[in-house]
Amino acid sequence: DAGAAALVDVVERAGPEARQRAADALGKMGKSASSALEGRLESPKARTRAVAAEVLGELGLVASPHAEALARRHFADSDAEVRRTSAEALARIGRRGLAAIEGCLDESDPDIRSRAE
Repeated sequence: DAGAAALVDVVERAGPEARQRAADALGKMGKSASSALEGRLESPKARTRAVAAEVLGELGLVASPHAEALARRHFADSDAEVRRTSAEALARIGRRGLAAIEGCLDESDPDIRSRAE
């Protein structure tokens, strides 16, 4: 939804205080916010990917439908901050986050598979 996308833009570009307010608002939006954030996991900017992962983690169980995309980002990303925030987000998501990590054990990409092990 357009509101979620606009808030994601604020999270990406604003200072810490405005970023936190936007992240809190996204948390209240639930599913529409998590869908907007999943798309940002593929951004060419590492900062954008890290912020998207962080806010997905803050959404907790609401973000569980996006756990697989988050796990793939965690294991595939070359940026350490993105990998860290993705791992933290998967932990916050709970069982579905763990299942997504386990799903990467069957990944055809050997690098992703070895990181999941």
